[in-house]
Amino acid sequence: YGIAFEPGSRALVDADAGGSGNFENAPSGDTVLFFLSAASATMNVLAGFETGLSFYYSSLFNPASVSIYDQYNATGNLLATINLPVNSNGCQGNASGEFCVFTPIGVSFAGTAYSVDFSGTANQVGFDNVTIGSATPLLAVPEPSAAWLLAMGLGLGLLGCVTRQKMAA
Repeated sequence: YGIAFEPGSRALVDADAGGSGNFENAPSGDTVLFFLSAASATMNVLAGFETGLSFYYSSLFNPASVSIYDQYNATGNLLATINLPVNSNGCQGNASGEFCVFTPIGVSFAGTAYSVDFSGTANQVGFDNVTIGSATPLLAVPEPSAAWLLAMGLGLGLLGCVTRQKMAA
């Protein structure tokens, strides 16, 4: 896709999916972007992008920020900055991970961006569903579970039986 992250960037897999991540409720499922030893993770987009940037984030103890630049490696002119407050309250669902609230956020900007700097305290903020070219965060559609498919199939089957009985009458 022509997108590259600097070496300090990491993908963390949720502990419930066999990894070591202490997060839950990530919109895309089992992985998030974070940085372990640096103060940021920089994303370079080789072809550039326009209009906006959006994502979800979880920051339990420290605020963070995201800055968008018109050159590679977080250099050049600053096109936009999003300040991200701590969002640690209100975990729902299977919240066995500490980082369990993912807040959607986005920003529009003028010009062509070539890099994004995800900043904050190392190992204290996670990012998910990063979307270039849109200021509106996208929510991943989870794959249906076998139980859901079975329930849906039974529901459609019952609907077919009821419709057939009404037509025969």
